[in-house]
Amino acid sequence: MTILVCGEALYDLLQTSSGPDGSLTLEAVPGGSPFNVAMGIAGLGGRAALLSGISTDTLGTRLYDQLIARGVDTRFLLRSDRPTAL
Repeated sequence: MTILVCGEALYDLLQTSSGPDGSLTLEAVPGGSPFNVAMGIAGLGGRAALLSGISTDTLGTRLYDQLIARGVDTRFLLRSDRPTAL
């Protein structure tokens, strides 16, 4: 049985430091609860698929590659040239 997870795949921006001049250092972390759930199921040895839109831009390709590497079924992904959500 495959669990189909539906929803967003995006990047969360986390502040890792701030400078005295007001500058910020941010880290982009793959996220979106559905993305994380699908990755978690597959990481625990379950069968998971993700139903979502994922960009063909650099960040979207990184998300896609992580799903493939973890073994998440990607046949329900809609790839487009829309920018990845942050």
